[in-house]
Amino acid sequence: MKNHRRLWYLLALGGCLLLGAALSSCAPDTSAPELQPTITATPPETQVDEGTAVSETGGASGVTSVEFTDTTCLTCHTNQEMLKALAAAGEEPAVDGADLQVEAGQKFLIDAEAYAKDVHAYINCTTCHGGNSAASWPDVHTGLIANPSDYPEATCGTCHPNIAPDAAKSLHFTQAGYDTALQARSSAEHVPALDAMQSEQCESCHASCGDCHIGEPSMAGGGLLAGHVFVRTPPAGQTCALCHSSTVNTEYAGLNEGLPADVHLVQAQMTCTDCHGGDEMHGIGAAGEQAHRYDGAPEPACESCHADQVGIGSGIILHELHGTEILSCQACHSVAYSSYSVTADENGPSYSLEAGTTAFLLGKNPLPSAERPWRYVPLRHIPIDANSFSAYGENLLDNFLSESTWGYATPHNIQRNTPQTASCASCHSNDAVFLTPDKIAEGERAGANLSVMVDVAPPLPSNLAELMTQVLERINQSKQSDGSSAD
Repeated sequence: MKNHRRLWYLLALGGCLLLGAALSSCAPDTSAPELQPTITATPPETQVDEGTAVSETGGASGVTSVEFTDTTCLTCHTNQEMLKALAAAGEEPAVDGADLQVEAGQKFLIDAEAYAKDVHAYINCTTCHGGNSAASWPDVHTGLIANPSDYPEATCGTCHPNIAPDAAKSLHFTQAGYDTALQARSSAEHVPALDAMQSEQCESCHASCGDCHIGEPSMAGGGLLAGHVFVRTPPAGQTCALCHSSTVNTEYAGLNEGLPADVHLVQAQMTCTDCHGGDEMHGIGAAGEQAHRYDGAPEPACESCHADQVGIGSGIILHELHGTEILSCQACHSVAYSSYSVTADENGPSYSLEAGTTAFLLGKNPLPSAERPWRYVPLRHIPIDANSFSAYGENLLDNFLSESTWGYATPHNIQRNTPQTASCASCHSNDAVFLTPDKIAEGERAGANLSVMVDVAPPLPSNLAELMTQVLERINQSKQSDGSSAD
């Protein structure tokens, strides 16, 4: 009994994620152990590079101990049978190719033992979630803020001031990437109508702090990841994969029929955060200045890990021949990937993705710059057409082809050897792997698409034999010191 009471003393420190207004109003037995919390300790501290004290479980410390009063929240949110009875029945996974959603009865269940060790357990539930913990069901949810991190600077930012303000302006949190694309295809007079469309169609897809660190993303149905324990490194299968399922996850995990998983997964079991770090996800530094995801220098970049295998001086024949300004890495080391088109729904303010097509197509670089100097890159069809948002007004995308409908792509299915690397003839004079006009919808063979389509596949250079001799001589000279020869 003594251990039991100690557990509840610890549990009483915990904040909670309250039930949403959509839950059933049935009233099952609400009995639970009586809670009489007392705070006698403060969180453990360690230090991180940014100089912010954090607990060993990952949260910011320095939180002042308070008298915990939100025992009503815990009475319900540690009672699994009650939550099952209240949960809406018949919920199904909404996203293919990712881990299953949290079961309805588990979505709001706090793991008492685990959460009592989390630094955030030293904060009252209502401090973040609002509501009225002194009331009874359903009045307890009056004023509820189900997802406090939708207001990051006012909630998470009070303890994480070096992260939350940037995250609130990041591409992950905002609609900045969509704004950039839509405004380029439209005109100022249509901005209000497009804003209305985005508020209905797009806002649920972008991620707050809690969508990665506390629960599964709202757009996928939500639900706690680990009983309201705050997870420092988001589990990719329950977070990243749910939002990036149709392209990135299906490619990376090898879910496209007949195509292999990415070599970084197969050989090194790498997950999303091994390449995409906190600064990028939170919009800190250069990432905070991006107007779209391909703005600025590529980050992460292949060269970050493979600097000695890129271009001239790498000792790799094909890399030596092509250098660093003709082809992006993915042009040779990716395999077929998905592209999608959309169809506007005739009877409602929405649209739907058509069945995706799987192909590999090289086109002219739509974003040439000093950081992206390549002549040819993989292109993916952007799921948009001139009538995508017709339910919100006529001709809203009146400059539709001012931007290409075939966009810069970074397929997540990297392989060392691909069909393109089999021989020179795999690409040279082979129209099948290039975005030639016949592969573009007739109504889209104009405007910005003219700058990315390839009339005919480039032939082999007439002096190929001479170039090959020069490359082999250069490689062998550089390798004489260790006695090796060109592969």
